[in-house]
Amino acid sequence: MLHIAVIEDNRQDRELIVSYIKRYGDENGCGFKTTGFDNAVTFITNYNPVYDAIFIDIQMPYMNGMELAGKLRKLDSSVLIVFITNMSNFAINGYAVDAVDFIVKPVSYNNFAAMMSKVMKLSAFFANEIMLRTQEGGRRLKTNEIRFVEIMDHKLIYHTDKEDIEIWGTLKDQEIKLENSGFARCNNYCLVNLKYIDRIRGGCLEIGDCKIPLTRTRKKEFMTKLVEFYGDTF
Repeated sequence: MLHIAVIEDNRQDRELIVSYIKRYGDENGCGFKTTGFDNAVTFITNYNPVYDAIFIDIQMPYMNGMELAGKLRKLDSSVLIVFITNMSNFAINGYAVDAVDFIVKPVSYNNFAAMMSKVMKLSAFFANEIMLRTQEGGRRLKTNEIRFVEIMDHKLIYHTDKEDIEIWGTLKDQEIKLENSGFARCNNYCLVNLKYIDRIRGGCLEIGDCKIPLTRTRKKEFMTKLVEFYGDTF
């Protein structure tokens, strides 16, 4: 189920968009959770990175849609943004904040449905992502970019090809979050992405230059998951 926010100061326009979302879901057999906001300031002040897509009216008092999108991108680099506007020339600025699309008022259902189909395709592309709460704010991370996750001094470290990302949390919670993404525990402090394992020897997993212990207590369950993942070819 996708969670969509609609930021629109005009109540009738906001309710119309919400009704279109419901209609699209009914016609296409998909569910949506929709949350409406009547101004950008309230939305961004208490922003919680739980949304898959955000529909933003460009012309609003106190803070317009473009200003909101600029602030939003500093907190959430991957959420899908769609602009709602009276004047299509304003929407060109949307490229600066990686907007998915824009729809021009008055919004017809046919145009809206075409835009929603685009949103659905993109959301499916980003489906294998997890949301991390870092000190800088919400951070989306593709699961296939994660090599392994370890806990050290009560901090979780996500190791990727490009960087290491630290968050607070428990390894058990991350194991649940990643359980359908090809990850397995090899010891009490490390969760590895099975596709990144180069070899197993000397009681260690080798992932690039890293050697990670595979403990005896975890070995049976780990090897079972490895065979399920690769078959018997590893």
